[in-house]
Amino acid sequence: MPDTPRIKSLPKGRPSRRLEKETHAMVKSSGRLVNWFRPGKLRWLILVALSLIISIFLFPHFLSKPKIYRLGDVADIDIKASKDLLIENKELTEKNRDKAVKEVFSIYDFDRSGSNLVTRIKEVFREGKKYSSKLSHRNALFIR
Repeated sequence: MPDTPRIKSLPKGRPSRRLEKETHAMVKSSGRLVNWFRPGKLRWLILVALSLIISIFLFPHFLSKPKIYRLGDVADIDIKASKDLLIENKELTEKNRDKAVKEVFSIYDFDRSGSNLVTRIKEVFREGKKYSSKLSHRNALFIR
C-alpha cells in the first residue's frame, strides 16, 4: 500500500464540545432572527415601520431645526407665521368708527305695541300651562 490515501473514520459517539457550542450558537442566533420574522411579529414590525415612515411624512419639521433669525438678517426663504398677528392701524380704525357713527340714523321709530310685551308673554305661558295640564290629565286617563 504505497500511495493510497488513508481515510480516517469519524469517531462515533458525541461530537466535540467546540463544534457543539458553535452549532448551538448558530441555531440560537438564527432562531432569534427567525423568531422576529414570524407572521405575528412581522405584522407588528411592519406596523411600527410604516407608522414611523408616515409620521416623518406628516411632520417633517421634527427632523429639521428651524433657522433662527436675528434683527437685520435677511431670510433665505419665505417664512409663514405660526399664528395670526393683529396689528392695529389706529388712524384707519378711528376713521371707520367716525364713518359708522355718521351712517347710524339719529331718529328712530317708537313701536307702541312693544310696551305690552310683558303681559303678552305672561298670557302665552298661562295658556301653555293650561294646555300641558289638559294633556297630562288625558294621558293619565289613557294609561289607566
